[in-house]
Amino acid sequence: MEPGSGYNIRAAPVGDVETVAALSRIAQELHREAAPERFKAWDMAAFAAFFADELTSADTVILLAKEEGGEPVGYLYARESAQPETAFAHEHTTVHIHQLAVSPSHRRGGVATGLMRTIENEARARNADDVTLVHWDFNSAAAHFFHSHGYTPQSHRLRKML
Repeated sequence: MEPGSGYNIRAAPVGDVETVAALSRIAQELHREAAPERFKAWDMAAFAAFFADELTSADTVILLAKEEGGEPVGYLYARESAQPETAFAHEHTTVHIHQLAVSPSHRRGGVATGLMRTIENEARARNADDVTLVHWDFNSAAAHFFHSHGYTPQSHRLRKML
């Protein structure tokens, strides 16, 4: 992040699995509250097991933002995906952001922006063609944040509840 911002962003090592799982609660509970028919309640054991596997994958990028004193305040979970050329599409590599979460007490302080800049730099280092993400319509704050950072609509995903 910017010098003097008071935060450090780094790739999460396997030893930080519980920290990552705990931070994922912020995003998971927001989604569960808005769409309980889709999203499960956060469960520390389940999320720790999930992230323990993810942290060992070369395709996964999990970033942690910590205060200079060491307190974790945010995280970003993304995955690289290489698509081969097909009759329909050219070969391309995407880094897809699955979750971004910042502790409520640290919002609007540059943490999310730092995480986004860091993942974009990581995507460039991996020679990815783009960075993608999905935000849900109920999360207008996320929509505004992503649009303000240059992310534009790529497609529209629709559903019909049965």
